[in-house]
Amino acid sequence: MPLADAHQADIGVLADRDVRLAVDEVELFTLVRNLVDNAIRYSPEGGAIDLAIGLEGDRVVLTCSDAGPGIPPDERIKVLEPFYRTPGTASRGSGLGLSIVKTIADRLAGDIRMGYVDQINKVGARVSVSLPVQLISNGTADSSRPGCRPFNRAAEGAPESPDVAE
Repeated sequence: MPLADAHQADIGVLADRDVRLAVDEVELFTLVRNLVDNAIRYSPEGGAIDLAIGLEGDRVVLTCSDAGPGIPPDERIKVLEPFYRTPGTASRGSGLGLSIVKTIADRLAGDIRMGYVDQINKVGARVSVSLPVQLISNGTADSSRPGCRPFNRAAEGAPESPDVAE
């Protein structure tokens, strides 16, 4: 990602197991790209950005955490609106990233939660998208669902589920 390179972003990915999302690949790519792009834009140069994939019951939770200022509670609904930008932010952008994430999540029967990475100091944004999931039990693709592909290969020693703050 050119933007990640330009910001010298430190991007990490954690996953606890393979999951199958019965969603269109382009929609999933667009959702993840907008989450990560938003995190890069609001993090300081060289800041850490983590994308975690975990399970909560029958849902897969994609969580993107960054090293930026975070999203204040009174702004969390507003940032999901098209073209909204939090007042006083220096980052460049159109204000569409999280509204695109919301549109896709809504279309996929998902929900969005937001919180701070550091609850005590109220910094760092944590945005989680919860989507219906079908576990891969035998490692084969389900040909009955177009675009249904494994999302990520499990990382050894990854946590059971992402730490999601609301």
